[in-house]
Amino acid sequence: PEALLNVVTGSAGTWTAPSNFNDVVIESNTNAGLVVAVPDADEGVIGISSPSNNGAIGYGMLYDYNVGIGRLFTSKVGASTRIEADNQVANLTLAGAAGSETATFAGSVGIGTAPSVELDIVKSGADADVQIKGTGGSYGAYLHLNSGASSPYAHVKGSYNGTENWRIGAWGHANQLAFGVGSSPTEVM
Repeated sequence: PEALLNVVTGSAGTWTAPSNFNDVVIESNTNAGLVVAVPDADEGVIGISSPSNNGAIGYGMLYDYNVGIGRLFTSKVGASTRIEADNQVANLTLAGAAGSETATFAGSVGIGTAPSVELDIVKSGADADVQIKGTGGSYGAYLHLNSGASSPYAHVKGSYNGTENWRIGAWGHANQLAFGVGSSPTEVM
């Protein structure tokens, strides 16, 4: 056996379980898995704990059918969740208490694409938008790009209390630079 508890439905081939993680091994000569099955009204959990957690789960994976959510979580104040890839290289760290949450990417971020710059956002279709807004909602900035062949344009606009109060950008095929408010700002060059 490869472990204290070795559940075998078939040989996985010639291999050895990691010496420091081998209390339970599930082995198969085809697909294998571990399932936690509970009634719809209850939560299924896989948890990791230690004496300092005092009977609670320190780190866990939970699924709640009724709420319709799957969660990865830590119970220790100040603890983080780090997602690693490519030979255990940190890619994303999630941290912070309520109100101060952070998602820290170790490198470039791509939304809709593999990144070619630090922040690369690609959306299929002609329009792409990015909005930056505080939770108070008083001030905001908005970037809009329309790459449509008939009237390509790009602009950045600012708002206060939900009302646009400035806009700068380029409109049309003539590459005019314009300032103003609304969809027809004043061309300056």
